[in-house]
Amino acid sequence: MASELEVTDYVPSQKNVNLESMEPPTYDEIKNVANEVLDKVVSNKPYNHSDFTKANQQVVEEITAELVKFGKPFKYIVCCVIMQTGTGAGLNVSHTCFWNRTNDSAVSIRWENKVCVAVVNVFSVSL
Repeated sequence: MASELEVTDYVPSQKNVNLESMEPPTYDEIKNVANEVLDKVVSNKPYNHSDFTKANQQVVEEITAELVKFGKPFKYIVCCVIMQTGTGAGLNVSHTCFWNRTNDSAVSIRWENKVCVAVVNVFSVSL
């Protein structure tokens, strides 16, 4: 599936990097970004699997683009699972990392509405 955004769209130039803030984005910052994007992209749509495949791609691209706008010296890995609700199926999501606990972070955000549940995982890895 071709994406409208290129990988180079996510590479901040040196002049845009905020070197004063070497901390990864906070849980609240990431949660706000994820919620805003999910509200915009998914919120009022009836569940249709093929439409939500495209929406899921849009969600991860937009969250990544918004995180890059913080200008922090981090690489971001954004994963999203969107699942239809009301089917009786269960969903378990987990992740683990081996890295520098001082500089890197991982955040999981749960979001839901009447037709679906989404889990967004964001990994912030210092440059």
